[in-house]
Amino acid sequence: SSNMEQKLSHNESSQSKQLFGIFFMAITFTLVSFTCTAPLIAIILGMAVKGEWFYATLGMLSYSIAFATPFFFLALFPAAANKLRGKSGDWMVALKAVFGFVALALAFTFMSTLDQQWEWGFVTRNVVLSCWVIIFVTAGFYLVRLIPLPHSDRSQKSVSSQRELSAVLMLAAAAYLGTGIGNTKSM
Repeated sequence: SSNMEQKLSHNESSQSKQLFGIFFMAITFTLVSFTCTAPLIAIILGMAVKGEWFYATLGMLSYSIAFATPFFFLALFPAAANKLRGKSGDWMVALKAVFGFVALALAFTFMSTLDQQWEWGFVTRNVVLSCWVIIFVTAGFYLVRLIPLPHSDRSQKSVSSQRELSAVLMLAAAAYLGTGIGNTKSM
């Protein structure tokens, strides 16, 4: 894969593809991070508007510390950051894929909220739970290498104990969520 990266980085025509990829990933990161944190920020800003400055300041301070901490430590220890470079492999691909599955599941939750707000009735509770079950089962099967994804290392046949445990957790979450499908009893 590093040979492919070197070919792409030295190829003049691929520079526009790289720039497009960077732009697309930046837009995706911005949309995902803002949709996840907008409710929290709205609550904090609501407290500030009501005059609760102490809690609003504490909330924004906590929010900024949570986002800044990884970058602070990477800047504080640049040697450790350099050691991280080039250490990716199958585990990093699996981690990104699992985060992708979780982001996809959260997208259905956000669509459900929008659907409830506009009273469309398309993305109901059962639809969201069904999508979550499908997503978590797929993620579990991916982790035990039953479903390959395009960037998976297909030569790797063994499954580590971490992947097995993660797959069990994904399948357990799917089973638990599956029990809620059709259950209209409110909490």
